[in-house]
Parts: sequence; structure tokens; C-alpha cells
Amino acid sequence: MSNSIFKVGANDNVTSLFTTTNNNNSADTTGIFGLSSQYSQIKSGSYSKLLKQYYKKLDAESKAENEDSDTTLSKVKANFNSLAKSAKALNDSSLYAEGDYEVTSSSGEKTSSKYNYDAIYDKLNSFVNAYNDAIKSGAASDTKSINTKTLNTIFATTTNSSLLSNIGVTSDKDGYLSIDRDKLNSANISSVKALFSGQGTYVDTVGSKATLTANIAEGKLGGSKSTYGSSGSSAATDLSSLYDTIV
Repeated sequence: MSNSIFKVGANDNVTSLFTTTNNNNSADTTGIFGLSSQYSQIKSGSYSKLLKQYYKKLDAESKAENEDSDTTLSKVKANFNSLAKSAKALNDSSLYAEGDYEVTSSSGEKTSSKYNYDAIYDKLNSFVNAYNDAIKSGAASDTKSINTKTLNTIFATTTNSSLLSNIGVTSDKDGYLSIDRDKLNSANISSVKALFSGQGTYVDTVGSKATLTANIAEGKLGGSKSTYGSSGSSAATDLSSLYDTIV
């Protein structure tokens, strides 16, 4: 049995694929494809033009999809870079230096304090906003490694949820953070520093994961590069795969 869909004999021509013969042995131009046009239209190039337009449309749609993917990756890169930057700003030891400061409550009332809770709040608020934008864009990505790193970031927050809650930072059911300014103002500075100041703290961990995630997005945007070994075979190198093994 032949594997060919169409079997054309030596005496046949292309016309036979598009025509059938009725009982009166006259040509029926409807043919096996249900086409009502004459072979002359094929010969003149009409179908060729239609096919070119069809594949041109498919190519445009494919490019549009790639642009959408690049848009998502660009957003992930920008948002996680912002998160890394805000984490670094919050992890600044000068924020937690003792001195004479005024602290503002949520109602606008001013009180004196030994610590600059207003400055801490401003940096923490920037961090929270960047965090929420980052996990939102990470969740919207179809890239597995980005999803993994986003979940790792959320896990770091969940692990520290009790300590964060003690200083007024809580998350909702979707994982987005918010701040209670008055609770932050009344928090023990040691608890605040334990989360935000120094290596290995919560904010340091989140900042590191944010940098890794932004690098993955950047690698995906740049595409994979091929190198050739001594055997001549091509080995595609995707930088993002290097980050998949890092939690």
C-alpha cells in the first residue's frame, strides 16, 4: 500500500487533481478540493497570490505573538529590577541609625522618635509597591523558570509572614503586600532591622531572587546562542537554565 495521499500516473497532469469526470465523460471543475474555479486560475497564479497573502497573515500573527511575549518579558525584567533596587534601598544601615526625628502617623499627626520611621516607611512603601508589581508580572509569564522564581519570592515572604505582621506588613489572599503605617511606627527597631538590614535578611533574600528573575527575563529576551563543540554539533545555551537550579 502506498503512503502517498495522491497517486498520479505517468499520463496524468496537475489538472486531474482538481477535476473529476461525470457520467457523460465531461470535466467537472469542482474537483476533489471543492473548488469551483478553472485550472486556468491556478496556471495564471491566482492561487499562488492567495497562498502568499495567507502565509503573510500567519507570519504577521506569529510576529505579533512574539511581540506580546517580549512585552511580558520586558515587564518582568523591569518590575523585578525595580524590586531589587527597592530592596537594596531598604537594606541601608543608615536608615536605622539612632537620632532625633519626627514621625508621621497615618492621620498626619507628628510625634518625636529616636528612629526615622518616616524614611523607613517611604523605602518600605516603595518596596511593597515594587513587590506587588513584580509578582503580578511574574505570575502572568508563561516562562516556567520565571514562575518558579516568583513562587520562591512569595515563599520567602510567607516564611517571614509572622515577623512582617509584627511590624505592620501583611499579605492578602492573592499574595499582595500592604503596610499599616501606625503599626510600623510603634514596632521595635530590632524587629525592623532583623527583616531589612544586613545580609541574609528577608529583604536581602528577596532582592537576590528579584535580580535572578530579572536576569532570566533578560536572557529570554536576548534569545539562546549556539556554540559548536569539537564534533561539530550545535549546543544551544540558554542562560535562564543556569538559574533554574538556584532557589
